[in-house]
Amino acid sequence: MVCDSFSGLPEPNEDDKIHILPGGKTSSYSRGMFSCPLDTVKNNIQKYGDISVCEFVQGWFQDTLPSIKGPFIMGFIDVDLKESLKTCIEYLYKEFSEGSRIYCHEAPHLENAKIFFDNHWFNVQFKEEAPGFYGAGTGLPLLHVSNTIGSALGYAEKRGRGKL
Repeated sequence: MVCDSFSGLPEPNEDDKIHILPGGKTSSYSRGMFSCPLDTVKNNIQKYGDISVCEFVQGWFQDTLPSIKGPFIMGFIDVDLKESLKTCIEYLYKEFSEGSRIYCHEAPHLENAKIFFDNHWFNVQFKEEAPGFYGAGTGLPLLHVSNTIGSALGYAEKRGRGKL
């Protein structure tokens, strides 16, 4: 399932306009960034993958995700904004099976990784402890560039432990 607006990012709130990365680098975000028409995405999948296994859900996450049902055993989230990530987790986390992994492309963005450590938020949303996030701050050690090992990829694992 491919869920996206295909219109780029929504308008970031003040907390999401700039993310501070480890080492002091920053990433800036604005409405419409990363826009890519659905036809272009479909053409790329046809060229490099198998489009027959894809279902496309077009729209903003808060409008489309409430009707998405699992169970899921793996997810890949690349949303850039903290508020978009929280929306994805809010609606999809309960649909993941125990032991499943939720990969996220924002591992170096501590604003985003912190969500997976926020016990209070997870307790309110799901009545369980936060799962943590492997690769927070650096990403998983997949790349070696300029004496740095890491990537933008990290993951949380739904353990079903710590239920309240």
